[in-house]
Amino acid sequence: MLPLLSTKGKENRHTAAYGHLVVNAGGEIVMANPCFMDIAQLKVRKRVNFRDIIGKTVREVFGQDTGDTFVGIFMKHKSPFAGQFMIGNQLFQVVVEEIKKEKETYYEFFYFPIKDKHDCANHRFLQNIVYEIARSKGYTDIEWILEIPDEHCKNLLSCLASHEHSIIPDRYCPNKYRCGFNTVHGWLQLDRRAFYRTKVNLAGELYLKALKDRPIPSPLARKKLPCRALDLSVAGIRLELAVCLPKGCVIRLVFEEFEAEGTIVWTKRSHDHWLTGVKFTNLTEEQQSKVIVAMNKRRIVVD
Repeated sequence: MLPLLSTKGKENRHTAAYGHLVVNAGGEIVMANPCFMDIAQLKVRKRVNFRDIIGKTVREVFGQDTGDTFVGIFMKHKSPFAGQFMIGNQLFQVVVEEIKKEKETYYEFFYFPIKDKHDCANHRFLQNIVYEIARSKGYTDIEWILEIPDEHCKNLLSCLASHEHSIIPDRYCPNKYRCGFNTVHGWLQLDRRAFYRTKVNLAGELYLKALKDRPIPSPLARKKLPCRALDLSVAGIRLELAVCLPKGCVIRLVFEEFEAEGTIVWTKRSHDHWLTGVKFTNLTEEQQSKVIVAMNKRRIVVD
């Protein structure tokens, strides 16, 4: 869930490349940022300021055109949503979420302008948006999002907004082989409660078993690589390595508390080390229990 960025009843001076609006259950606008003001002007066709919006209802702001606005249409149904919406001559990717705060309900709107595909400034635009949304929701091991195509980004926005798969059953999803949230091929859960992940500091050893489905020669397979676990769950682990191992490698991990096999699903350089995401494969109940013990024993407590 994305946090409220300002106090109730005040404009949000946070500058951003996207529009941000918060409306309460009664349709009253309690927050807006400057970018949303520009978006509102596309509809009302006149200059507006914060005094014209904050504390007013959506209908008071947009008048008889309320039914033609995205926020006006949404307030009739009030359910999480992500999709494209044309405002004026500009196409926007719109994400809406319900927020519960201090026993009150709010609806938070994000308007991300979609630029022409030939615009160089649009490079990785959607990828960065989806990455930031996933990060703000508390997901980790999400660096792979920065490499997915735009169409996958649009589908993933819908999934993240509702915490449910937008294509059901998700085995028919065209992105199933590269999406970390796929129930069969992925390693993350849209419902984050399913695989609780905790930060740890755990030294161990890594052994290569296969390099993208090709067996490793015995001398190389016996060679151990030192590694350090940075966070851990029963679904996977994030490692810090001195070398870069390609995606698809099958590895065996040995720690004091447990051993496990897994597949590398992403890598990212960080200073003089490589961060590496690993999805565990075929953990037994005994192995899962040992992983949970390690999570509790080696977790990092933040004051």
